[in-house]
Amino acid sequence: MRLFTLIFILLILNVNAFAQACSGPGRRPETAVVVCGTLTFNQTDVSTCSGPPLPFTACFDAPIAANVYWYRFRCYQTGTLGFLITPLVPTDIDWTVVDITNRPATDVFANNLSISTNLSATELPTGCTPAGTGNVNCAGGTPVLNQMPTITAGSDYLLMVSRYSTFTTQGYTLNFTGGTAVLTDNQLPTVTNVGPIGCNTSQIRVQLSEDILCDSLTANGSEFTITDGTNTYPFTSISSLCSTGQNAITGLTINMQNSLPPGNYNLVVNDGTDANTLVDVCLTELVAGSAFPFTIAAQPPIAINNISYTGCAPTILKVALNKPVLCNSITQTGTGSEFSITPGNPAIASIQTVCGAAVTYTDTLLITLQNPLPHGNYQLVINNGTPDGNTFIDTCNLPLAAGYQFPFAIAQVTTPPLIQSVGFDECKPFRVVVNFDKPVSCASISAAGTEFSVTPGGLTVSSYTTGCNPGGTTSQVVLTLSGNLPAGNFNVNINTGADGNTISDSCFAFMPSPSTRAFATTQAPAPIYDSVQYDRCSPNFIRLFYSNPVLCSSINPNGSEFSITGPAAVNITSINTDATCTSGYTNWIVLNLAQPINTFGTFVVHNIAGADGNSVTDTCFAAQSVAETIAFDVLGKPSAAFEDSVHFGCITDTLIVSHPGGNGINSWQWTFSDGTVVNGPSASHEFPVATVTASVQLIVSNGVCSDTISRSYTLNNAFTAGFSISADTICRSRDLSFTNTSAGNNLSYTWNFGDGNTFSGQTPPPHSYTTPGNYTITLTVNNDHFCVDDSIKMVNVTDTPLVRFTGLNNQYCTGETVTLNTDITGGNTGNYTWNNGNGVINSNQSPVNYTYSTEAVYIVTLTATDRFCGDFSFNQSTQIYKVPAFSLGADITLCPGMTTEIGVAPTTGYTYLWNTGAVISKIITGPTSATYQLTIDNHSCTQSDEIGIKVLDNCLIKVPGAFTPNNDGLNDRLKAINADLAKEFQLRLYNRFGQLLFATRVPTDGWDGTFKGVGADSGTYVWQLSYIHPVTGLRVYEKGTSILIR
Repeated sequence: MRLFTLIFILLILNVNAFAQACSGPGRRPETAVVVCGTLTFNQTDVSTCSGPPLPFTACFDAPIAANVYWYRFRCYQTGTLGFLITPLVPTDIDWTVVDITNRPATDVFANNLSISTNLSATELPTGCTPAGTGNVNCAGGTPVLNQMPTITAGSDYLLMVSRYSTFTTQGYTLNFTGGTAVLTDNQLPTVTNVGPIGCNTSQIRVQLSEDILCDSLTANGSEFTITDGTNTYPFTSISSLCSTGQNAITGLTINMQNSLPPGNYNLVVNDGTDANTLVDVCLTELVAGSAFPFTIAAQPPIAINNISYTGCAPTILKVALNKPVLCNSITQTGTGSEFSITPGNPAIASIQTVCGAAVTYTDTLLITLQNPLPHGNYQLVINNGTPDGNTFIDTCNLPLAAGYQFPFAIAQVTTPPLIQSVGFDECKPFRVVVNFDKPVSCASISAAGTEFSVTPGGLTVSSYTTGCNPGGTTSQVVLTLSGNLPAGNFNVNINTGADGNTISDSCFAFMPSPSTRAFATTQAPAPIYDSVQYDRCSPNFIRLFYSNPVLCSSINPNGSEFSITGPAAVNITSINTDATCTSGYTNWIVLNLAQPINTFGTFVVHNIAGADGNSVTDTCFAAQSVAETIAFDVLGKPSAAFEDSVHFGCITDTLIVSHPGGNGINSWQWTFSDGTVVNGPSASHEFPVATVTASVQLIVSNGVCSDTISRSYTLNNAFTAGFSISADTICRSRDLSFTNTSAGNNLSYTWNFGDGNTFSGQTPPPHSYTTPGNYTITLTVNNDHFCVDDSIKMVNVTDTPLVRFTGLNNQYCTGETVTLNTDITGGNTGNYTWNNGNGVINSNQSPVNYTYSTEAVYIVTLTATDRFCGDFSFNQSTQIYKVPAFSLGADITLCPGMTTEIGVAPTTGYTYLWNTGAVISKIITGPTSATYQLTIDNHSCTQSDEIGIKVLDNCLIKVPGAFTPNNDGLNDRLKAINADLAKEFQLRLYNRFGQLLFATRVPTDGWDGTFKGVGADSGTYVWQLSYIHPVTGLRVYEKGTSILIR
């Protein structure tokens, strides 16, 4: 069976790679064929399929569940197990028996459950018989029969039978014989139990005493009738494991057309439309006319036991039922349509349960309301839900009647809230703060606050704020009125609002209407000017400070609430305020003037009614008196304007300044940018020409007021000549580049290159020299103040090199060596590089060797690098021809009279020459054995190969009747003669005990008369031979005997 473990494993892997996985009836453990211990089972065909190995360690190779059928049987009396598997044609059969008692069938792939296994290679009947040996026989020449193992009553077993041979799909017969164990119960099949599945009376479960064949049960269950003695109750179908591929079952389910009502019934078994009742695996029928009684018990109706909640105004009601109901009968999302509550029909948000993937029924429901439920008496009403159209259904499929009602009450547990106090701030006379003695419900206050009013007077509540907490309650409501309350006595009133109620606490206890609380108000004092801030010499704005912060909204942006009188006319253009105006108030106001006040004298700021009709109002809404004023004194301011001039030079620049005096000025201070200070009406100061910017500041004073002015002057007339060149040594006729590094403004440039050439301009174009030597380059620079500077540099000009190489021929063959030498003269060369034109680069190597593997024209390039003149290259081309690469293939064996074509496909440009004298690429062989040689030429590049043609004397394949393995070179091996060309060849040799001694699939191979290195005895040996004939194409199967002679 398994001659070589590696070959076996590769074969199984190859089969599994292409075969489909085993599936269907009998092809898997869970769909095993149930067999009868007294009948012969015929398995006529075993199609190819793949499967995993079993966890088996007793042999190197484990049983493989490939090309397999599984059989299931039960032991009814302890004893030995005997069976025989007989192939329909010589076939290698493997098998194993496993104990699956109290286990799922698929455990055979996870645990070693084997009690007997045979993997023998012999293609003979196999099984467990009295003549067998051992409970495990591994692969190879082991016994084909096992001893009979002991099995136990009440245990279940599987037999796996695998076709190991791959040349056939024919099957076998299976007989349970020879053992003492009893595999049949010898009882008539019967019904052991019948009744509903739980309390679902639409499905009736029937339990059978033993395995019943699936093909004895009709699809519509015509073998059964259910009756109460008067009526017959129809059913729609039968459900069983037959639909999963099993051949036998021990139970089935009858699916009723309607649920059976409570009562007593009989299940009657008769012949079905297939002319029989139910038949077990040993072909014994259940007795026709047998009746089996069963009862459907009545079930109590669904009812509500209790409704509970927490808090004084609950949003969740917990409904406890007297029995579980099916989860799929409850509408758990949307509006909870199975429920409604009266009176008022409060909205239901959803129904919550413990239902889930693993929980299919419940006896507790949580009703979530959209809003809290106030105190009062209610009824919970049960309706048909949407979209399921039913109420709740219990686990016995019984519904709760629509219209069912259950009363419950929500108790009142609190007293209504009271107004505890009223707060008033004279700085916010438009606001009233109402404080309650406990938290009130924010939801009980209407959106417009219509529950509140303030009397006496015509002011109304324009808005309110609450500061409600996350729980939806507040202890304070702030009312914003339509105007300001004057000083006096007032009332806050609570009335019925636009929402139809007053204000309640969180438990819906509402205040009576009306509810009143008195409070008193006061008036704040008016604001006054506090101080004034300004520039005493020439003010262009006046900053006014107030005794109290004033409202920014009471001040017109154009300053129309203010005017200024005095010795000169003063116009106010606009105002500025403190940054606190973003919060609505300011501590000061800036009056911006149309022009500075330069007139000496006393000026007065007046407060008047502005363009908006109001005077300035403070943050407590008190208005400033229009008769209030504040005075300030102005002194006047001198001017510091002066005259100046600059004199430019080549080393220093001179700055001259002077002031005309006047307006009582008696002090001058000149400060220059280098730190020099000069006093007096005029000054002169020198700066180096490298000074980029100079400045001067003049401060004048008349003893009280002063003025300051500063001026800057751009000098920056220093310059230098300079340049750089791209190299101090260059190659003849190569460009030299110039970079002008001169610094300064308004410059002109003249270049002299030292070879008689000149250029005028900032940067000359690149310049080259035609003659080697040393040259002086001069740059002359002038500025617009008639100053001159020169810059000079030297350059060395060298000559160019000559680059060549030698040794390159016009033509080479692939693989031939090309040798090259450098020929470089002159210049300043150091490094050089070869490029063979085929991607190979070499540096600083001479001579250099190359070979080419591909036919083409290649350009070889030598590049030398001159340190001053750069790269210089020289190249030549050569033709490479490919040496022909070919093979005439392996030697060929032919039958008599046969010929064959040998050679290669022609290639353009090649010439061909055979040792027969032929000059074409392919020829036909002759009638006798010979050696043929072909030489191919490609432009003198040649290659040769030869092939042997063996013509047999005949192609009649046979095995000799005797052989003499004495190593004399004559008839030393027993093998098939003339089998060289046979396909799918297999030769096996056995001794007289049926032990496999030798096997091969190589037609020219044979047995040398040894087994495991020891010479076999003289005598007769059995051989088996199979192959496909090379001429007829027919499959041949032969067997016979040969004599070993020593």
